[in-house]
Amino acid sequence: MKKEKKSRWYLNKYLIAFVIFAVWMVFFDNNSMIHQLELKKKLTELQNDTTHYQEETRRFQSMTQSLNTDIEILEKLGREEYRMKRDDEVVYLIQKK
Repeated sequence: MKKEKKSRWYLNKYLIAFVIFAVWMVFFDNNSMIHQLELKKKLTELQNDTTHYQEETRRFQSMTQSLNTDIEILEKLGREEYRMKRDDEVVYLIQKK
């Protein structure tokens, strides 16, 4: 008597379940791999922005400190940026084309 061949479907049901689960997790779930990669990219960008703004803050604090302590730097800033002048001076602005 020959043994009947058993169906191999029961051997592959775990593989089929795993493939369905993997496809669901990669594409359809709210926390899918694609969504996680987008979030990681955005997090990296935000961390870079944070670093940039911290450096800018340090630079401006340094500039503020020097403006509060050195009157010559304050006068230079007023003359160059805000076009201030003394009472007895005449200022000519030369515009470059």
